[in-house]
Formats: sequence, C-alpha cells, structure tokens
Amino acid sequence: MGWSFGRVGPHLVTSQPLHNPGQDRTVGFVSGSNPDVPFELSLSFRDRLGREPEPIRPAMATTAMRMAQRARFRFANATNAALRGFSSEETAAGNLLRVPSSSLRRALAAHGLDARDCVDRKELLARAKASLPSEAVQQLLHDPRNAYLVRQEALLPEETRAVSLFARCAPSVVHIHTSASMPFAMDATQVPRGSGSGITWDREGHVITNWHVLKGAERAKAAFADGRSLPARLVGVDVHHDLAVLHVEQAKELVQPIALGCSSALQVGQKVFAIGNPFGLDQTLTSGVVSGLGRDIRSVTGRTIRGVVQTDAAINPGNSGGPLLDSNGELVGVNTLIYSPSGAWAGVGFAIPSDTVARVVAQIIRHGHVARAALGVVAASDAQTRALRLRGILALAVAPGSGAERAGVRDTRRDSTGRIILGDMIVAVDGEEVHTVEDLVAKVEGHDVGEFITLTVVRGRETIDLSVELMEKKE
Repeated sequence: MGWSFGRVGPHLVTSQPLHNPGQDRTVGFVSGSNPDVPFELSLSFRDRLGREPEPIRPAMATTAMRMAQRARFRFANATNAALRGFSSEETAAGNLLRVPSSSLRRALAAHGLDARDCVDRKELLARAKASLPSEAVQQLLHDPRNAYLVRQEALLPEETRAVSLFARCAPSVVHIHTSASMPFAMDATQVPRGSGSGITWDREGHVITNWHVLKGAERAKAAFADGRSLPARLVGVDVHHDLAVLHVEQAKELVQPIALGCSSALQVGQKVFAIGNPFGLDQTLTSGVVSGLGRDIRSVTGRTIRGVVQTDAAINPGNSGGPLLDSNGELVGVNTLIYSPSGAWAGVGFAIPSDTVARVVAQIIRHGHVARAALGVVAASDAQTRALRLRGILALAVAPGSGAERAGVRDTRRDSTGRIILGDMIVAVDGEEVHTVEDLVAKVEGHDVGEFITLTVVRGRETIDLSVELMEKKE
C-alpha cells in the first residue's frame, strides 16, 4: 500500500487535513510563472494498483499536514491569496517578497512615498503593499531589478534630455591607448605613452582624435563602449589643426558613427556637452555653455588654429580628441586643449569647430593628407613690413607656375643698377582687409584647392584687384 503527494510549481498549499480514502482533495496553489492567476490541483490517495485504499492512518495524515504547513509558511502571501480568494492585486502584492529592497525603495520614491522611516525589510514590504498602486506592483513583478531604475517622471526636462543624450552618444566615444617600444638589452619592451579620447566617424571603422594624443607613439588601440579593445592603424594627420584619423579594421560596420552638427550656427551661451575619458575614467559626461566663438589658439606645431570654440564644460587630460556636442547630440567640435597655468581644469577649454573637422577628415580619409590651398606667394615677415613702414603684406617672391604668377602678382626684385623694387602689397582678400601674414594664411586656408579668390594689391600708387586660382600647397 502506498500514497503520493503532488507538487506543481513552487507554491503548493492546503488548509485541511487529508482524509476520506479514495476521495479527491482539491488543493489551491499559485503558479510561479503567473502569480496573479490561482489554479487548483486535485490529489487523490490510491494504492499502486489504482484500488481504493484503506483509511489513511494518522501518521500519514500528519506527514501530509506537515508538508502543507511548510509550504504555507514559506509562501504565506501566495497561499492566503489562493485559499481566501484574494484579488489579483493582492496576489501580486504577496509576491513582492522576491523584489529587492532597492527596487521597492525606488518604486516608492517614484510615487512620492517616503520610505526612510522603514528600519527593516518587513516594514518596507508593508509600506509597498499598502501604498503602491496595482500597476506599480505589476511593473516590479515583471522586471524587479530594472523597474524604476531611471525615474523619468522624477527628472527635470533638462535632466531627461541630458540622460538621453549620453545614452545615445556615449557608444560613439572611444578610449585611445598608445604605446611605444623601449629597447632593453636584446629585447624590446612595449611601454605606455598616454591616452586620450576618440570619436567614431563612419561605419568603415574610422576614428578621429587629436594628433598630440598619438604624437611619439608606435601603436594605438581603441577601447569601445562595449569593452572591446582593438588595434588601430594611422591613416593620416593634420598637425596644423591637431587632428588625426585612425582606422580600426575589426570594428568596421559595427561602430555607431557620431552625428555631425554645424559649428558655424553656434551661439555664445548655447548649452554644450563633452564626453571623454579624463584621467582614464571612461565615459565621463560634463556640461557647460559656449563661452566664446572665433578664438585663435596656438596648435602643438605653433601654427594658429582660427575659429576655435571656447567652452566652460570641464575638459581635463584624457578628454583630448573627444566630442563637444550640442543639445541635439550632434558634434560641434573636437576637444583639443585647455587654458590653465596648473594643467588642470580652470574653466577655459577649446574645441576645433566641426566644420573644420569635417573638411580636414574627409581629405585625410580620401588622400591620406590634407590638400592645403596656397597662393604661391612668399611673404615678408610682419617685422620686416613694419620696419619698412608699409601697410599690408609684402610679396617677396612668387612661385613659378602658381596661381599668383598666372594672375600677375609681382614679387620684390632688383633692377639693373641693384636698386630694390618692392613687390605688390597685399591689402585685402575677397574684400576683407588683411594686416598680417597669419591673416592672409587664414583667408586662403578657408578655401579649397581650385577655388578663385580676389586679391587686392597696392602697386605703386595703384590699387588693383587680381583673380587668383588657389593651388595645392607642397609641404
């Protein structure tokens, strides 16, 4: 003679002694897969041959009752809901036992309920059951660890936009690690050189960063937001604008390119965000405003970078090469350097405008270098011009075959008696006055190779306008 006691799911319950041999006993339970829907299970006691058994001995009934009591003790809330006919909301509330305390506190806070006075989990559960609406309980039961992880309804609109911007743009920012080989006896040891930030440019695997991040390095790796760290190959650089392009072959078509904005549309006071890896801290977001436009700064080569964006968004060592974004998450600049006597953040940072970045990067990817426009004129230094008390830029020499020579620009020469005859004085480009060599270079480099500019020169007592085709500068 034998008997069996069934279990379906984790919540087996019963409330009455098992008796009456051969009679089916209905037992309520709550399914673990759907805690809101109570089910019923029919159990019967029979012998191995399916015949009606003898009356259940007291010992057997006692054993069955103990099993039911243990189940009822472990799953008290679910048991009571099934046996007493509680509503689905009450049934769900009973299963809050499996929800972490941190999630309960977040849910209470999201509904404006204070749980700071709850000293233990028992009080916290009681507060949640008594105060949370049924839809909140359902949300917690569906995804207990992630529900209310970000309480959008509790954030200010500006905070919501910042959270969304970071989630959308952070995967487009990489951490650049560089290294070089240091000879040691018969071996070569690879040592770190430095680190910075980079921006995924397109789905072909191109990454842009600052040239000074890679300066002196022999190898570079790009660490992506998903944890991958892949080797990167140098495509080309523009040292005058402190820009470099890397190619990560293994990340081709797997990267998320940054959205490109228009830096020429920026306004002072506009909100901007910087994402980078300051001091090696990955995926750091800072915010600020556009503090100034059209700034001129000296690049690492000593050349002037014009039209730079100034911002008070915190930019620290390691942010170099990272993006400066507008409120739409579009790239408006590449963070390049800070102005600080100590080397730490002092409230003044600079970014290369995205319009310049787009022009330079496109040429590097296509040609491996930047095709820089040139007049074909060798100009006297500003000090020499001032010493001669002249106005404008003095043309010392004109390159043979250049656009300036074809346009008729005259250089400085000696006549048959050895007397110096000054060349043309360049005083304006496209109607805008130029006073220094840097002014002239900036005007010319703002155009592409093959474009024509109008050069205004003073020759003796005449002022002449010349149309000059810009040629590619030979570095």
